[in-house]
Amino acid sequence: MPDLTSDPVRTANACLSRAQLREAARAAILEAAGSGRHCAVLVVAVEPKDRLLLLTEDWMDSRIAHALHCLPGTLREADRYAILGQRHCCILLPGLTNVAQALLAAHKISRDLSERLSERASEPWARVLIGIACHPDHAAEPDGLIMRADAAQQQAEWSEDDIFLFLPDAARGGAVELPASRAEVLEALTSNAYHLVYQPQVELGNGRCRSAEALLRCRLRNGTRIPPDVLARVAEQEGRIATLTMNVLNMALRQLSEWSSDGVDLHVSVNLSPYNLRDRDLAGAVASAIATWEVEPERVTLELVESSMIHNFDQAAALLNRLKAIGVRLAVDDFGTGYSCLAYLRQLPVDELKVDQSLIRHVLRSPADRQLVQATVDLAHNFGLHAVAEGVETQPMLEALSAMRCDTVQGYLISPPIEADDYLAWLADHQADVFFHLPETDRAGTAQK
Repeated sequence: MPDLTSDPVRTANACLSRAQLREAARAAILEAAGSGRHCAVLVVAVEPKDRLLLLTEDWMDSRIAHALHCLPGTLREADRYAILGQRHCCILLPGLTNVAQALLAAHKISRDLSERLSERASEPWARVLIGIACHPDHAAEPDGLIMRADAAQQQAEWSEDDIFLFLPDAARGGAVELPASRAEVLEALTSNAYHLVYQPQVELGNGRCRSAEALLRCRLRNGTRIPPDVLARVAEQEGRIATLTMNVLNMALRQLSEWSSDGVDLHVSVNLSPYNLRDRDLAGAVASAIATWEVEPERVTLELVESSMIHNFDQAAALLNRLKAIGVRLAVDDFGTGYSCLAYLRQLPVDELKVDQSLIRHVLRSPADRQLVQATVDLAHNFGLHAVAEGVETQPMLEALSAMRCDTVQGYLISPPIEADDYLAWLADHQADVFFHLPETDRAGTAQK
């Protein structure tokens, strides 16, 4: 087992550049392949527990940088590391006997970094999140190993000990999505190689599901998954975002029409790109699509990211008013992560605020985030708007939101996104037990009404 006790800082494992680390990983993989041993890549992120630290404390980044640069005191002489940014680093562990040694190393690194970060502090103020990927178990080349470690690091905050070992099915029922090439993304846009899935939205007052958010998914013939944000970003860069948006809207409206034919009265939400706000023809195209599929406009909600409406407020407000005249509902997505300016909000014809999942994720841990969520819910109600919480993953999160009187929730606790063909079956099962997800206090209160 590698000796991971505190050794003195050595020049042998001084900080490398990204390119040097990649070459070191390549050499470690070749050595491991020849000897039958393992090597591992760890991606480490240091995140403040309280989001307010990012805004108010000048010392935070310097403290994190100092802790990361002290890593040689924790690592073995053969280990290598590179600083990737103010709060991230990548570590190479060569010559391992098995994967368990990588986990032991991660725990040692996490413990030492946490101790350094907590020096002269009354209580821990940061989390050390570590993702691990190993050769030959997870990848056979450096870039694949680094990407998988990065994907695992993003999952680490859901782990009990903030450490996550890459698994092929780690992303909640599917493979962790790795980057596709730009050529593959362009091919997907050209061939319309994408479809929609639907994530249920449940009303906390009665447990009913009357709406769903349409979410973009794309998988190429070779099995490569293209993340929705990558597909949208390339479409924006290539001037194809208007076409992509209308294709998505028409797919959602067609599905809504089919559900109506089956006697199911649902509402659907569709995301708009910030670039759509520059399209003077958008309102007319939306009205035409709604008429084509003979869908009541009030059953359609268009979601716009908060910050996109502020950059050119007059233009955005004019477009939103034209959309509102059609009869559709309008939602401010990712509320709480952008400007959140009340002066702007009261001038926009919106119907609901969606609390960003980054706030929901820490609602039980961070008093600041909990206060922000409560303030957002109260703000929505004071303006006569609907409050929707995204990313509800656990029962305690749900109970906290219920206590805050949030109106609607969505997230993996309720259901992951569902294929359209399976949605009605899920809906029937859910409606048969409408109180299943509600906290006990709300179940009793609802039952008495």
